[in-house]
Amino acid sequence: MFDLAWQEILLIGAVALVVIGPKDLPRAVRSVAGWVRKGRELAREFQTGVDEMVRQADLDDIKTDIAKSKFGISVAADLGLNEIKDGLQDAATVINAPLPVPPSAMPEMDPPAIPAPTEPAPAVPPVTIASDAPAVDVRPPAPVDKPNG
Repeated sequence: MFDLAWQEILLIGAVALVVIGPKDLPRAVRSVAGWVRKGRELAREFQTGVDEMVRQADLDDIKTDIAKSKFGISVAADLGLNEIKDGLQDAATVINAPLPVPPSAMPEMDPPAIPAPTEPAPAVPPVTIASDAPAVDVRPPAPVDKPNG
């Protein structure tokens, strides 16, 4: 606040001692200290008020920015939804459109004919294994139980 060095404060104290006198000096120091305290309180209140006004101004700016962005988002969302809606309506029109060739104009087709079997299929002759060939086990292997752990 004030830029006073210790030499200046000492000079002010010496002048106050001579002018006011040693008897009334403590009372004068107390009253000056009270004035300084009140001045600091007023400065603090003023600073708090200014800070509050700045905060309110920032909040108002933020509120308007949010309102603008909400409007922008809603407009963009509406545009996107309108494009989707138009696309779906176009697809529904194509789906519900009449066929270019009516079904009555199409040639009738008979299902393919499956010939009936005339005689039973020949039986497969059994396979014989030569007696000198080793025996082979063709059964699937048995499952192996693995211990948990």
